Amino acid sequence: MLKRLRKWYAGKDIPVNPDEPDSIGGMTVLHETKKEFHWSAKIFRSLVSFYFHHWQWLWGTAIAVCIGVATIIWQR
Repeated sequence: MLKRLRKWYAGKDIPVNPDEPDSIGGMTVLHETKKEFHWSAKIFRSLVSFYFHHWQWLWGTAIAVCIGVATIIWQR
């Protein structure tokens, strides 16, 4: 199951120019590729990226909201 999740998250390599030969003069060619992700993997990757860029204020806001809720409950 973990292997399938990693494969889903990593996406597929799609060759940019599929008509390019595999070898030129006996030397193998490294094909230029681009990554293609499943639509759900794109959404998940964007959420992970957002978290990694903004984790400081996300945690600060979550802690402040929890403290605010606890204060309101405590006052009753």
